[in-house]
Amino acid sequence: NMAVIMAGDLDPDRTIALIDKYFGSWIPVAVPEFEPPQEVPLTAPVQVEVFGPMAGWVDIAWRLDGTGTDDEVMAALVGRMLSNGQAGIIDLDLLQQQKVLNAYAYGRTMHDHGMLQMHGQARQGQSLEEVRDLLLEQVAKLARGEFEDWLIEAVVNDLRQSRTRGWSDSNRARTSAFTDAFITRKSWAEVLDFHDRMARVTKQQVMDFAQRKLGAGRVELFKRTGENRDTYKVPKPSITPVEINRDVQSRWRTEWERMPKGDVQPVFIDFDTAIDRSELKSGVPLAHITNTSNDIFSLSYIADLGTLNDPLMDLAVRYLEFLGTGRQSARDLKQEFFKLGLRFGVDVGEDRAYVSLSGLEQNLEQGVQLLERLLADPRADEAALIALVHDIGKERQDRLKNKSYILHTGLYSYARYGPRSPLTDALSLDSMRVVPAAALIDRIKGLTGHEHRVFYYGSKPAAEVKAVLDKLHEVPARLKPVPPARHYAEQPTTTDRVYFLDHDMVQTDLLLVSKAGPFDPAVLPYASLFNEYFGAGLSSIVFQEIREAKALAYSASAFYTTPARADQAHYVRAFVGTQADKLTDAVDALLKLMNDMPQAAEQFAGSKEAARKVIASERITKAGIYWNWEALQRLGLDHDIRKDRYEQVPGITMARMKDFFDREIKGRHYTYLVIGKESHIDFKALERLGPVTKLTKKEVFGYDEE
Repeated sequence: NMAVIMAGDLDPDRTIALIDKYFGSWIPVAVPEFEPPQEVPLTAPVQVEVFGPMAGWVDIAWRLDGTGTDDEVMAALVGRMLSNGQAGIIDLDLLQQQKVLNAYAYGRTMHDHGMLQMHGQARQGQSLEEVRDLLLEQVAKLARGEFEDWLIEAVVNDLRQSRTRGWSDSNRARTSAFTDAFITRKSWAEVLDFHDRMARVTKQQVMDFAQRKLGAGRVELFKRTGENRDTYKVPKPSITPVEINRDVQSRWRTEWERMPKGDVQPVFIDFDTAIDRSELKSGVPLAHITNTSNDIFSLSYIADLGTLNDPLMDLAVRYLEFLGTGRQSARDLKQEFFKLGLRFGVDVGEDRAYVSLSGLEQNLEQGVQLLERLLADPRADEAALIALVHDIGKERQDRLKNKSYILHTGLYSYARYGPRSPLTDALSLDSMRVVPAAALIDRIKGLTGHEHRVFYYGSKPAAEVKAVLDKLHEVPARLKPVPPARHYAEQPTTTDRVYFLDHDMVQTDLLLVSKAGPFDPAVLPYASLFNEYFGAGLSSIVFQEIREAKALAYSASAFYTTPARADQAHYVRAFVGTQADKLTDAVDALLKLMNDMPQAAEQFAGSKEAARKVIASERITKAGIYWNWEALQRLGLDHDIRKDRYEQVPGITMARMKDFFDREIKGRHYTYLVIGKESHIDFKALERLGPVTKLTKKEVFGYDEE
């Protein structure tokens, strides 16, 4: 009952010889057949309620038969017919119609059982029971045959494309497919035939399946926002500190180190040869990389135009999802893309906007035509805009229930910029409610009227892509420059201070933040090695000392960060998640480490080796080459920075690392960000760190919980 499963840049002959050497003498023996328990059939809905501080949702699930049965094909097919992110029944009838905040469905089968599961989140003022009823109505549509005749074929083609993309681009996807086949005892021929079998399913068979399998015998789980009254209190055990002997090796480790090591050589990117750069006849830059793996393409229009340049951009981009054109409704447009095996999307960040199209190479021209029509001729829908603003309000409320978002996005932004930040300056709901739809339509139409660039990854030669885009990509005779971005100065960390935010949670989370110097490529090799040795991962100094040796935290880490843009600073950040009564001890232990770096020669040598091996084994390929180059451009760099790190790390001695530590880490002032339940916090202990300011969610985010 064992398989050795590998995928990657392997030498087949050498690999097989190694497997034969170490596993070839193993003899298979009979394994007792697993007899799964026989559950009592579900004949009526089983309802379950759970409570917690985060936003609520409802899940519905039906029990199905496992792999090797007809349910395996039907579960995957029906799940994608309901929800495929574009033209599924849920996508069009619930999300496109803005009847729920979010919803999806999926089918899954395992060896002994399978399931079809649905998930829904309520809009403001909507009950979870109402969401449940809407989800069940989508299943009823399947049972009644109220879906397009072409949907089955389109779903099968979409699934084929997803598998092709996954197997072409990911070793993990290939090994997962092999592993699933082994565990579920399927021949590889069965795996390859899966979508062909699905393509033979008829509309009547889908209706019969929904009527027979997706009825009253289901489980309905309601996750509600509130206090969990069923928690069990476990007495806290006493903890015996463990002495960590970092410079002592076990016999096993010594033998391991004697083993010959494979010499994996790094592969660095020459961006001048890896990316074919030219211009369209309009002067718009075009970057091209050839896809030699499959017949799937991706096309992106990229503009340096984000929410910092125009605060309405995010609302405009989100509004586009609900718009059609003068020729097609939004519903018809999404169906047309899906039938062609294409997907489109528009996304915006603080300083970038992306318009993307991907799918079957053979339909590139039709896809560009549809996309250009949408960008040139979007039709306003006032009702959709009103509903969108309503849903944005609910999303904001839900985020305020998420402790990770509050700490790592909200409080971190407050520490970085102060009371006025990109978060607090985001459009208020009142402002959104009075934005004319025409203003958003103008921004959509003007998106590619600003200076932008195009990236294409696919099998078509650059000349063919240029011909398509020269014909269809509409731009004005003179492109408008991108408007200047609002600037928020990063606040220097000149004193110690504590910001506390009350949130209903069991443990207490603490984030230390300190602004370091401006972006400097010269520190990147040191930062990389420091993170590997000192603060990141299970073998780091911080994790070992605070969690493993002293059991003072659930998690602990420290980083010297690298910014995304050249005009931003490096930051020193450290995190501990612990129990409220351990917070003082955990902070003391962390600060001791942040001011006195342990010097463990063996561990440091291992970190240097690990840092280089990560680079040596990493392969940036395909479309990733371009996006890596884009990221480097934002830092003002034009070469593969990994090469610098790889070459310089061996020369970083412990003494040089200590110099870096003493200069960049030791003795820093920190802004301490604390989130937890106020009644559990020892504020006198926090005051030892610096003056304590209690913040509200409105002060941090610009809006509050209703």
